[in-house]
Amino acid sequence: MTEKESTLPQKNQYRTMEHVRRLNAKDVGISAIEPDGVESDSVWKDLADAINNSSKESGVAVATADRTVCTGVRLEGDYSQTVHPLELSVWKARSESDSPVSHVLIDSQTDRCGRCLQVVLDYSDDVIIRIQDSDDGEYKEFVPDSESSLETRFKTTGEQSKDSANPIDQTTAESGTSTSIPETAPHIDVEVGDDINVEYVRLNAPVYHLRYENHNQTFCGTDLSNRKKVTSSEEPVLADPCKMCHGMTDRETVEEQRERLRGEVSERVSKVKETTSEPNIFSDEELGAILTEIPVQTSINEGSATVLREHLSHILPDIEHDQKNPNKLSRRDIEAILAGLDGEEVIPNERQLFVYTSTGRAARVPISDLQIQHRSGKGKPTFEFGDEEEPITSLEINPRDNLYAFTNRGEIYRTDAHKIPILTEKQLPSPVSDIFGFESDEFLQTAISCTELENHDYVVLATCNGYIKRTPTTDFKNIQSTGIKAIGLGEQDELRDAELSAEGDQILMSTDDGRTIRFPDREVRSMGRTAKGVMGIEVDNDSSVAALNVINSDQKNHVMAITANGYGKRTPLEEYRSQTRNGRGLKDIKTGERNGPVVDIETPSPESKYITVTKNGRTIYTKTSEVSIVGRNTKGVEIIDLRLSDEVSALSTINK
Repeated sequence: MTEKESTLPQKNQYRTMEHVRRLNAKDVGISAIEPDGVESDSVWKDLADAINNSSKESGVAVATADRTVCTGVRLEGDYSQTVHPLELSVWKARSESDSPVSHVLIDSQTDRCGRCLQVVLDYSDDVIIRIQDSDDGEYKEFVPDSESSLETRFKTTGEQSKDSANPIDQTTAESGTSTSIPETAPHIDVEVGDDINVEYVRLNAPVYHLRYENHNQTFCGTDLSNRKKVTSSEEPVLADPCKMCHGMTDRETVEEQRERLRGEVSERVSKVKETTSEPNIFSDEELGAILTEIPVQTSINEGSATVLREHLSHILPDIEHDQKNPNKLSRRDIEAILAGLDGEEVIPNERQLFVYTSTGRAARVPISDLQIQHRSGKGKPTFEFGDEEEPITSLEINPRDNLYAFTNRGEIYRTDAHKIPILTEKQLPSPVSDIFGFESDEFLQTAISCTELENHDYVVLATCNGYIKRTPTTDFKNIQSTGIKAIGLGEQDELRDAELSAEGDQILMSTDDGRTIRFPDREVRSMGRTAKGVMGIEVDNDSSVAALNVINSDQKNHVMAITANGYGKRTPLEEYRSQTRNGRGLKDIKTGERNGPVVDIETPSPESKYITVTKNGRTIYTKTSEVSIVGRNTKGVEIIDLRLSDEVSALSTINK
């Protein structure tokens, strides 16, 4: 995503019906920037510096009369209207200062609307708004008055401001030129000459309409007689347009839209009826036929509506997985199906590598883009990380799956895997604050990628201090956008790892000082989501749990360990005898100065591959068979030739 966003974890309590709305900056977690001794003529420079120095890249900064400077971010949520960075900046500035807002600097690419303008008016007195192009430095200034109209001045960098009362040269105003009338007047019966222009009309709401000059009706049909309004020949920059006036929507009724869309689907899928009394209701047979016609590989093309809709949701990004009304499709759903039938906007069915970093950013990379290398190579630069940023976890995902994220605080979140931004060349991973509603001290610790969690029996969770628990997947049916509790944590403890399991599986717990314990899952009774669990492995004061693995009794896999300094090994699973939980386990790999602490342990098959990710963003994609098989309590061999100041951060097994 190109813009930095935060997610509203709940209904926006700060948006009310009152004219003036306030927001406490501390509740959003973004502090104000307070410059020291700022003079009046340097305010614009301080605002520009605030935008450039903002870690959120908001594109907006505001200053109050007492020179308090604040930036803002975009807030989005399922239960609230979007809050633009300008609105949030103003609310924050006034919560930090009792002075009115005096200056507003906005990057030209940043979202702003009529609501933003209204908030500025609520908290300002003689405010100057400057909209600046970050590429060429040109900017426009606006002075909104109490009637919400705009006095406009255009100038380029270095020019002196002209008196705002002077008329604007229409030939130089990019958005101030008059708009020609279409050949046919939309929506209204008015005789129009070729020389008549459009006027922009503002009513009480922060939306502008179009009308023919000197006529009392807008394009959308709004009667302007006896209505208080502001009229201009220039298009307002900080106001939302009326969609119907601007031809952005048609005048079809909702029912007419559904009938038209269904007709388009029926033209491409023969088993879909063209007309029906309920055009947004599709039978099981019709859903199956649609699924078959979409040009992608799917694992099923028949079954109940619930199953069919679930598969549609896994291959089309805009299909909602509605279990209550699986036969009922919204306009957005049908439009997604039409795009899918054309082979557009289809979620690929491929293996990808998911990486999450210490600064709350994530990315996914198609594994097919990575080149197979030999063990002990230098790896390839794959990810760009910022200062003091490194990967926390990585795993193989399918973008059609669900991604279940577990945080250090023991919460579980769910999202569609395809919503994680895909990495492009020489680009930093993207913030996922718009996907997960993490608290300020919360971060993703581990994740599980699967079609549906409930297709498995249990979720097994391990903590840093050695606790373990099993919870039935049915306890995670309703995962809210703000997350739900997955495990109760003791003081000074955090969640470390999560795995899926079935009855009769075996559990491996490993510590960063090179010890591993194996015990049957029956030693960990089934518990609810809020339970703390039981002790799985003893952990020394200076160590913690590094990994959790679940294996079944039929597996002939190896235990593969990798350390921070790039060394690792494989050891036959049978060398780890089954023990009773709450022991110290067996020595697995030597740590010490050469190897460093254990970073991760996996249980790959001999036919699988693995990907190692380093702190500096290098990866090595290698066949597991290239890693030597040695006994327990050995040092292992070099897995990756690390460069100076680099170290291994994550390990992922890539199954065939």
